[in-house]
Amino acid sequence: TNTQKNCRFTSTNEIIFKLYEIEEFDPTNQVFDPNTSEGLVTIPTPPGYQKNNVATTMMTGYKIKSRLLRSAKVGIFI
Repeated sequence: TNTQKNCRFTSTNEIIFKLYEIEEFDPTNQVFDPNTSEGLVTIPTPPGYQKNNVATTMMTGYKIKSRLLRSAKVGIFI
């Protein structure tokens, strides 16, 4: 069934991620870094938040050891 296939796919991904030291990262609430994140939208900064911080993460990023595999897709406070 589809559920069994999804479970196998997920466990295979986890094994591969551990084997190759692939890490998922979520830069939400951190200072925007254009080297690791791609800004897709800008959001007005509400009171209590800092400008140039990541407001929301639409897609998490991935690193292999310390090298970037895929940048995170984010929204940034302006």
